[in-house]
Amino acid sequence: MKQDILEEVSIFLLRKGYILKSFTRTCFDILARLDERILLIKIIEDANSLSHSAIEEMKVISSYLQASPVIISDKAHLGLENNVVYTRHGVYTLNFASFKSAIDNRYPFLQSNQAGITANINHSRFKHAREIQGYSLNSLARKIGLSRKTVEKYETKNSQLTLTNAVKVFNALGNAIFEKVDIFSANLPEKRNAFFHVQTDSCYGKHSDASEISDKYSSLGFKAIQTHKAPFDIVAKLDKELILTELGDKKAGDKQAAQLRSISRIVGADNLIIYDRKKPILFKEDMREDVPLMKKDEFLEFEKAKELIRFLRVFK
Repeated sequence: MKQDILEEVSIFLLRKGYILKSFTRTCFDILARLDERILLIKIIEDANSLSHSAIEEMKVISSYLQASPVIISDKAHLGLENNVVYTRHGVYTLNFASFKSAIDNRYPFLQSNQAGITANINHSRFKHAREIQGYSLNSLARKIGLSRKTVEKYETKNSQLTLTNAVKVFNALGNAIFEKVDIFSANLPEKRNAFFHVQTDSCYGKHSDASEISDKYSSLGFKAIQTHKAPFDIVAKLDKELILTELGDKKAGDKQAAQLRSISRIVGADNLIIYDRKKPILFKEDMREDVPLMKKDEFLEFEKAKELIRFLRVFK
């Protein structure tokens, strides 16, 4: 089921001109980009089955990558309606049909929240639509079955309407009066030194080693986070400089290096593999040229961020 939707979403985005990379067993399933728009997409049958920690990690990573996190799901206990935006722990959630409409810039205006399904109207556009269509306040009130006082309120301030009233207003004035929900405009603040447990299957070593790397990034002036379910172990950012770091000895090979390089190219980041004891072997020449390897002790010797950045520039 999930694999089918994953393939459908991937094919749809490729046809729309996106470049993308898909993943397994991570907090997001697809990383996609078209021009300046970067998407982190999680696909799941029931959005309610996503844990709070997984969504929070997805949100924090999105903030570092300047990406928009989106959950595509069939249901959240109950089925997700077409053209309705839901949220799961602060991340926009919608079904595939609604996602496709949003990609085509046909954003939904219905939202599901504690008040049920609602819509927000823009008071100036409401008034303009009423006047263009020749309604007086009284005639429009009669048309939609609401009081004149309510109609006047809609014209003087932006208002949230219940689904019932939104349908009445929509039938009379159309959808231009509603505020669309741009699901790709999420403004997620970056978090300095946010923490997630490092993967338990990592061959890198103890958790303290990963913390040491993250702390070093911090001492160099970077904002840095360790990840739990991401295709990289640490993401660090300083101004416009973004570094995706993989930690590992034996586990880091051509496959991991290729994946790290693909992600870095999509988001415009540098990549770095840091090892402790045994240097990973990269058999492919292009990997050796594109993906820098560094011993942990060498990384810890950097005293200034510009020294590390200068080292990474050699591999650009």
